[in-house]
Amino acid sequence: MARTTPWKDEYTLLCEKCGYIIERLDAAGPCPECGTPIAESLPERRVGTPWQQEPGVKSLVRTWWMTLRHPMKTLDVMRFDSNRDTSLATWTCSTGLIILPIFACFTWIESQGLQLFGKRKGARIHPTISWAIVSHGAVGWLIIVLAAFPTWILLEYAVSASLEYYPYAIEGSPQDYSPDKADLLFTITAITGGIGLITGFLFFEFFAYLGLRRCKYANRNRPQEQTDG
Repeated sequence: MARTTPWKDEYTLLCEKCGYIIERLDAAGPCPECGTPIAESLPERRVGTPWQQEPGVKSLVRTWWMTLRHPMKTLDVMRFDSNRDTSLATWTCSTGLIILPIFACFTWIESQGLQLFGKRKGARIHPTISWAIVSHGAVGWLIIVLAAFPTWILLEYAVSASLEYYPYAIEGSPQDYSPDKADLLFTITAITGGIGLITGFLFFEFFAYLGLRRCKYANRNRPQEQTDG
């Protein structure tokens, strides 16, 4: 069952560490509940990831690298009012065109899961926030795609080595056929593919979990029309 929440709406200013309402409190002071500086919870501090600031090939690679190397920093600076998260998820998932539907489906499911678990834990995970998290975490799928290249090459050699006659031998002539060599190559292929698959999937799940904890009370800028009203 979802917990009752103290905030008025999705834009109520909360302490991003403990969830205490800090609306209308002095931004220069600390949170009355946990002592965290209020300035650290202001949405203005979220400058955005490189892709959110300026989409492009260079910023896409920088965002991937930042997410993989510094997931905590990524979650602290990413914006939740950016309309560029969908394009980030699209470009990242598109790297694996053959299995794009699977990656896209997993990404969407994870986004829904973050919202569900957030409600159960009393966190404020708006769809905009969950989508920003999984869009950046989708770089985990890129790990799987990159691992697929050496896996495919190894598989090609393994299949060739397992044939009694093969057009391009690994070494020597068709008479050099070795079942042991084929078995070894198949084993290495399975290990390489497995490591890439597990690493990519675990990173995606880890980043989503980290995002749920790190951004459970994340603040967003209130739309101008609501502010004026």
